[in-house]
Amino acid sequence: MNRENGFTKIPNYLLKGLIENKLNGTQYRILLHILRFTNGFQRHDHELSLSFLSKAIKADKSYVARELNTLIKQDIVEIVKEGGFNKPRKLRINNDLKSWGVMKVPQCKKKSTAEENVNSTVDKRHNTTVDNYIQSTVDKDIHQEIKNKEIKKDIFKENSEDFLY
Repeated sequence: MNRENGFTKIPNYLLKGLIENKLNGTQYRILLHILRFTNGFQRHDHELSLSFLSKAIKADKSYVARELNTLIKQDIVEIVKEGGFNKPRKLRINNDLKSWGVMKVPQCKKKSTAEENVNSTVDKRHNTTVDNYIQSTVDKDIHQEIKNKEIKKDIFKENSEDFLY
């Protein structure tokens, strides 16, 4: 390991918590960036603005704000100190993984087949299946297309007769 370029120590329990919980890519990038600016500089917390985070992880500021707020609501990221007009919030990763409110990846109990999906009910009031719905939609589209072609032929026929005489 080349220590001249720097490195960030991440506790194993924290890595395990990140691995075992269902988070999206932006949330992981936000967390890794917070880790870099806290653990990477031997700090417990650090002031991180939304603009700074969005530029660092190359994501839209509004999206970063939404995902960071999700992490805060799930108690993965803690606000140590609220920011002000010209001062960003002081953030840190919550080290108490038991308090994290992230849902685990759900396990599928029953596997469905393609046939079950095709024949599943779309609208219970009309007892319409996906197969019936698709067929009726295709029939309507084909009928409308034929009708449009007939109208175009009639218009062309009328216009061409005017030019012949």
